[in-house]
Amino acid sequence: METKKRILAIGGHVGDMELAAGGLLATGAVQGGTVMTLALTAGEKGGPAGVSPQEHRIQKLREAETFAGMLNGTAKVLNYSDGLLPDTDEVRFEVCDVIREFKPDVIITHHHSSMHKDHRTCRRIVDDARYYAAVPGFEREQPAHGVREMY
Repeated sequence: METKKRILAIGGHVGDMELAAGGLLATGAVQGGTVMTLALTAGEKGGPAGVSPQEHRIQKLREAETFAGMLNGTAKVLNYSDGLLPDTDEVRFEVCDVIREFKPDVIITHHHSSMHKDHRTCRRIVDDARYYAAVPGFEREQPAHGVREMY
């Protein structure tokens, strides 16, 4: 069985996939795989009292980079607002482009009935982006790339 997989973990916020799938990502990295986290928002509105969302966003970006760096991986955070992730094709094609560029073997994301609206929206976005990424007829900068495994 191949263990050196390319794993893309896509969450609604920085910290979602690091917490929910951190063990799996670390295992993949230790086994020689390549990992990437993609957060659709920084999760900036969940900061402590006295810290502005802008300040908290900077902290969350550092956290994403630090986590990925510990796994010799990559972190990417899109520029959407926490709690207001738009359910649009624009976001779907941004995620499609990340999938085509990174070429993962496995995608990990939220459960479709998660309690947070950004998590549910993220799951819908990822489902469609995975489809868009696999279809050559959706002409983008990178060639089509299909992902068989999604959890």
